[in-house]
Amino acid sequence: MVGLPENEREAAPHVNHDMDRISLVPDIDVSNQHGSIEVLQAGFAIPAETARVHETLAPANVGGYPQPFEDISTDKAGSNDALIVSNVMVDGDATDGDDLIQGGPGTDSLWGGGGDDILLGGDGDDYLDGGAGNDFLDGGAGRDSLNDGVGDDMLLGGNGDDTLYSYDGDDYLDGGDGNDRLASFGGYDILLGGDGDDWIDASRDCFVDGGAGYDVLAIDFGKSENPIVFDAASGTTTTGLTFLNIEAISAQVSGDQNNQLLGSDANEAFFSSSSGNDVLDGGGGNDTLVDQGILEGSGDDRLFGGEGNDRLQNDGGGGSDELTGGPGADTFSWFLIPPSGEGVDRILDFDGASGDRIEFSETAQGVTGIDDFDAFLAASRDVEEGVYISFNGTDDFGILVENVSLADLSSSDIVFDVGGA
Repeated sequence: MVGLPENEREAAPHVNHDMDRISLVPDIDVSNQHGSIEVLQAGFAIPAETARVHETLAPANVGGYPQPFEDISTDKAGSNDALIVSNVMVDGDATDGDDLIQGGPGTDSLWGGGGDDILLGGDGDDYLDGGAGNDFLDGGAGRDSLNDGVGDDMLLGGNGDDTLYSYDGDDYLDGGDGNDRLASFGGYDILLGGDGDDWIDASRDCFVDGGAGYDVLAIDFGKSENPIVFDAASGTTTTGLTFLNIEAISAQVSGDQNNQLLGSDANEAFFSSSSGNDVLDGGGGNDTLVDQGILEGSGDDRLFGGEGNDRLQNDGGGGSDELTGGPGADTFSWFLIPPSGEGVDRILDFDGASGDRIEFSETAQGVTGIDDFDAFLAASRDVEEGVYISFNGTDDFGILVENVSLADLSSSDIVFDVGGA
C-alpha cells in the first residue's frame, strides 16, 4: 500500500510501476501513471474537499468491462465523502455518511452505501445503486440501470434507454427521454415514463404517468383480502393505483375474491387465475382476456371483449363461464383443459360471418380428442339453446355456443392451433 499524507494536494506526477493501493488525498492526478492501480481507497473523512480522479491509462478488466480502476471504496464510516471519477467502479458500501459520487463519460458502477447519497452517472452506460438512506440517483446520458435500495429515493434516468427499479420506500422514478423500463415493487411510488416508448411495472399503490410515446402498464395484484376493481378508463383502482397516458395495459388478479378488470379504448391484456367470480371486460381496442381458473379452482367468470378484434381464452377448468366477444372478429380459445373437469362454458354471441372463430389449442386437442373438424362434429350436437360441444362425452363438461346450429358452422369457423396453449 502506498500512503500519501492528507495535506498533499496531488499524487507524485510520475509513477512508473504498478500500485496495489493508493490512499486518497483531496486531489489526485494520476495522468502520468504508466502501470496499473488496482484499488483506490479513501480511508479518511473528507468533510469539505472533493477527491478527484482525473485520468488513468491502464484499464483493468472487471466483470467483462474495461475499468481503469478495479475498485474504489470510501470506508470511513459516518463521514461525508465526495468522489468524482471517470470509467471506474466505485464501492461506497462501507460508508454511513452522506456521499457524493460522480461518474464521468465512461461506463461507471456507483454504490452509495448508507446515508443520504448523491450518485451522478454522467455520460456512458452506468450502474447506480443507492443502498440504504434517502438517495438521489441521476443516470445522465446513456443506457443506465438505477436501483434505489432502502429508503425514499429519487431516480432520474436521463437521456437513453434506462432501467429504474424501486424496491422499498416511497420513491420517485423518472425515465426521461428514451424507451425506459420502470418497476415498483413496494411503497407508494411515483413513476414517470417521460418521452419514448416505456414499460412500467407498477405496484398495487402508486401513481403512473406514461408520458409521451407508446407506453405499457403492467400490474400483478396478486392475492388480495378484498375484491379488486381495476378501471382502465378512469385510471383508478381500489388498491390506490392511479395512472394516465397509458396506451396498453397488462393486469392480473388471483386469490379467491370476486374481482373486476375493466378496460378502456386501449389494448388490454387481462388475466384471472382467481377462484372467485371475476369480470374481465376489455372495452374498446383489441384485447386479450385470459381465464386461468385451473390454477386456483372453480369460479363462474364473465369475459366481455367489447369493441375490437378480441381474444377470449379459457382453460376449461371448474366453473361455468360466459364469453361475449362483442363487435369485431373475435377468437374464443380453449387452451388448457384438465382431463377430469366440470362445468359448461357459454359463448353468447358467436358470429362466423363477422369473423368469429372457436379455437382449440394443441393441449386441448390432446385432452378432448377434438383435433380436426370431423372430430369436432362428432363431439357436437344441436340442443335447444344452440350447439353443445362435449369435452368428455357427457352433458356436464363442455361448451355451449348459443343461438347457432351445426348447420351454421363450417370448417373455417373452427381453428386448431398446433402451437400449444
